[in-house]
Amino acid sequence: MDEDVLAPMEFEADEVMVPVRFKNKKGVEGQYVMKELMGGGRSKYFNEMSARMKFNKEGEPTGITNYDGLDASLLCKVMFPAKLDDENTILSVEEKPVPKAVVDTWPSRIIESLLERAKRLSGLGKKAEEDSKND
Repeated sequence: MDEDVLAPMEFEADEVMVPVRFKNKKGVEGQYVMKELMGGGRSKYFNEMSARMKFNKEGEPTGITNYDGLDASLLCKVMFPAKLDDENTILSVEEKPVPKAVVDTWPSRIIESLLERAKRLSGLGKKAEEDSKND
């Protein structure tokens, strides 16, 4: 057996939160916190994504059936309105995540950047997708 498998494991189990802020041309600022998905949220996200997949006769994914709300489906699970100070210290976080209607107003370049970080933060990259298929 691999020695790595027998090595002790220690983790910081505190929820990871990343301050996020952006301004529009009028100077109106949005302050948010991006939280990593916890176990149940991660599973729910994978279930939602698999429901959007098309499969061939061999059961292999061949594409996506519905792109509507695809990006928002993750961001609405990890983005929460917050109050931040000038040094990006998190002062408070609302309990309810940002609704899809709000995410839909954000520019695509911001959404793309947020998605990339959210996937990395919650372990949702290609490797994570492949691992979930083997569970």
